[in-house]
Amino acid sequence: ALKSGDPVYVGGGRMDYSSGGAYNAERGFLHLMWEPIASGAAGNTLWWVEKGSKKWPYLSDQELDWMFNFSRFCKTIDWSNFNSINVNNEIHPADSNIVAFACRDTSQMLIYLMNDDPAKQFNELNTSITVDAGLNNHAYTVTWIDIRTGNPIIVEKVEHVPFTVSVPAFKDGLFAYISKEEYHIGMIKNEWNIKSKYSLIQNSSSRYSYQIIISSQLSSNIYVPFITDNLMD
Repeated sequence: ALKSGDPVYVGGGRMDYSSGGAYNAERGFLHLMWEPIASGAAGNTLWWVEKGSKKWPYLSDQELDWMFNFSRFCKTIDWSNFNSINVNNEIHPADSNIVAFACRDTSQMLIYLMNDDPAKQFNELNTSITVDAGLNNHAYTVTWIDIRTGNPIIVEKVEHVPFTVSVPAFKDGLFAYISKEEYHIGMIKNEWNIKSKYSLIQNSSSRYSYQIIISSQLSSNIYVPFITDNLMD
């Protein structure tokens, strides 16, 4: 939360699509979306595109779907009341190839697990993590979220902190949201399972700048949180 008027740094970036293969580009695209919010970053990457470029091509339909699914999850968090701090050091994966990013206040936590296999094999992992004390000590719901669909994979309850939980099998990245049970159940019911569509509109001020307007059954418009200016009603 930016209650103290903290500075916000916004940068542009993207994987190099002209080398490294399709899966590396896919993996990088997903990491660049989900990792920053788990680390407590105040902003997210603005996707760099260039007309006719093989290195930074226009966003594909698949990438837009991933962005929408990410945005759909972001909408469920009350960011103005999430006074988070970075706590990467409070998450301990059992597998040494996993890098953990996390932030929390006293009653909720965001975690991103990244497979950082030095051999670059990125095979499916089956492991566990331990979460240190830091959250208020009571029961929590841990929801594991698929970074491609934005949907819950497994929802489980822990009775206290610290705790150790098994991690659903994953290949590249996995997101977890930890919260008080009563808030979390309502969030799943009301916010996930949205049937929506998006439209991509080229910003008239710059050929490199895009906006996405997402129509939803829940509200007239939902905006992807890190797309640039001139949002329209």
